[in-house]
Amino acid sequence: MTTHPPPPPGKVRTSRCAARKDDGSPCGAPPVEGGLYCLSHSDSLRHVAEAARRRGGRARGIQLRRAARAVFVVPDPPPAWWGLRSLDDVVGGLGFVVQEVVQGQLDPRTANAVTGALNVMISAFRAGEFEARLAALERAIEGGEDG
Repeated sequence: MTTHPPPPPGKVRTSRCAARKDDGSPCGAPPVEGGLYCLSHSDSLRHVAEAARRRGGRARGIQLRRAARAVFVVPDPPPAWWGLRSLDDVVGGLGFVVQEVVQGQLDPRTANAVTGALNVMISAFRAGEFEARLAALERAIEGGEDG
């Protein structure tokens, strides 16, 4: 961490850190209360910033280890919707994911990924239904022209 010179006399305090990043661009982080620099750039609070980074790193490591151990449990017996062969099945899957998150059985990030995939499936089923309806209309029109 570099030592930052004090701002020129009479400089107005802003809502952004007065320091510059290594690439020369402004920091952009909010300054600590009553100061000109953010927690990362304040020389007087360097020890606080380092302790926060250590805590954050440990907390993230714990989250990652828990996520690695987490297993998505397939219900036994699997529910009727488990095959995800229809729009109704996918909607049932969405309901299951919501219940699992609310009950604390499924990590919200995992649920976000699953619901994203289920939403893609919903779009695919709807596109398939639209294509089937369009084909039926085209057949009806073609049949009417022949008769």
